[in-house]
Amino acid sequence: MILYNIINTTNENLELVKKAFMICNKNKNIKFKHIRAHTELKDEHSTGNDGADKLANLAIGYESCMYNITKIYLNVPYKKKEEGKSLGAKWDLYKKKMYIENNLDEEKKNKLYNLFGSGPDKV
Repeated sequence: MILYNIINTTNENLELVKKAFMICNKNKNIKFKHIRAHTELKDEHSTGNDGADKLANLAIGYESCMYNITKIYLNVPYKKKEEGKSLGAKWDLYKKKMYIENNLDEEKKNKLYNLFGSGPDKV
């Protein structure tokens, strides 16, 4: 099952991942655990994943994660969700709230703020 999941992921280094898995799979004291990336959770696996991202980015010359987007949460009533989506708001499955990303066009961002205001938590 784990091998199937690794082989069926899209990854620029897929061959390297396959080789590493085959080598490590022979050693019974090494366990593989699938970790969802960029969930903003604070458990040991998620924070370790963030650390790995930081090292990977430093290795290619980036000081910070090149896809690090800040989420700004909005108070969008369910009846108005389509209006929010049409202006660029997205749904956060984990927080069950709509948000915009900090890099959204300023005009759309301002319209959304005027319509819905920003929520108390920014991530």
